[in-house]
Amino acid sequence: MADSNPNQIIRKLITNPTGLINYIERYTHTVINAPYIVKEVTNESVKLSLYDDNGYAQVKLNDSLEIRGKGRTKELINALVFRYIGTEGLRRISILLIRRGDRVYRISELPNLGSPLLGLMGILIITLFSISIVAILLRLLSGAISMHIVLLMVLTPLLIPILYAYLLRISIRGGLIDDVSIIRFTVVYDELSVDSERVNKLLSSIGGSKSIDEVRRFIYLLASLRGVVGFSEDTISIGELRSRLRIGRNVRLYLVNMNQCNAASMGLPGLNYVLISTKLISCLNIDELMAVLAHEIGHIRHSDSIKLLFLISLSEALNIAFITHLTSMLSLPVIPMLMALVLMELLLITYVMKLSEYSADKYTLNFVGKESLINALRKVAWRELLMEVTHRRPGLFSMHPTIIKRIMKVSSYPEPRIHSSVIHV
Repeated sequence: MADSNPNQIIRKLITNPTGLINYIERYTHTVINAPYIVKEVTNESVKLSLYDDNGYAQVKLNDSLEIRGKGRTKELINALVFRYIGTEGLRRISILLIRRGDRVYRISELPNLGSPLLGLMGILIITLFSISIVAILLRLLSGAISMHIVLLMVLTPLLIPILYAYLLRISIRGGLIDDVSIIRFTVVYDELSVDSERVNKLLSSIGGSKSIDEVRRFIYLLASLRGVVGFSEDTISIGELRSRLRIGRNVRLYLVNMNQCNAASMGLPGLNYVLISTKLISCLNIDELMAVLAHEIGHIRHSDSIKLLFLISLSEALNIAFITHLTSMLSLPVIPMLMALVLMELLLITYVMKLSEYSADKYTLNFVGKESLINALRKVAWRELLMEVTHRRPGLFSMHPTIIKRIMKVSSYPEPRIHSSVIHV
């Protein structure tokens, strides 16, 4: 996967071109009843052309991926292609049970959480702007700012995230999973063939189950439905994962009910932990799950949270120095210059954070192969891939590089030799 063309990278993610074309054909015929569909399959390429009242689209796969067309039909084809990349055209129902000692309980008893990293970044940026505005007002009203206030303003961007991190850990303490096992029941089905009404009825019955045997019975009933292509029951030992990833005892793992297939980490002095969403456990296999966890541990090992807080505090110190000392020497408007300074600081912060993502990906390759990391990226971030390819790219101040760039970077590395020595983080 050493290609540099994004379309070639995406093409490599499609392991079954004929399956993709068949999926699009079935979906458009079944769901939207498209009147004109033409499919061509040769030794060199697979192509599907679709025409309806909303426009037209053509998807072609050879050595690369080509999607042409216009209107809502092209948008639909784009969405179906990347949905297939992330899901292989199948839906998964996962029932998770937690075994802690002799007790087994449902994930509904775990803490619920929104998007912690977005919340933290919003707090940091608002704090940066707010303190700068307060400093300007104090400078205009009193002409000088005391050193005590300056020190408080510089420390505030440090104190608020640290307080946030502590409060977040308190709110999720019930999700600690350092020494538990997760029992995972999974049913895989073709959404275009399955009896959705029957599935929903059985799922509502599972909700009242009180034992593993009852859950297992309902899973067997689900597995017998038309359209189901597979089911499994496996146990994920968190202790074994910690051992394989060489995670030190000072790093805590928390499982939370979060409406995202993702994970997040916090690495501050005496406060190292990783948040894992239940959706992440549901959608990845063991090697892919290891890749995501190793990536988050990489952030902690590289002190990325501390770097972020340092850069924010340094930025605030520069802003206050500009407001208190340099404004009196300049004839240019203060507010526009301060805004330009803050924007440059944010660009620097986001650049450093993007580099940290590449570094964490490289750290991950100490423990898993490249394909496991790439597969985890496509399953977790196929929606982001869709936005990138349809030119709705992440904003200039995005903290992450694009998924395509990350996959290209990972693909450029030599195949790793899996790390075998103990690493303390």
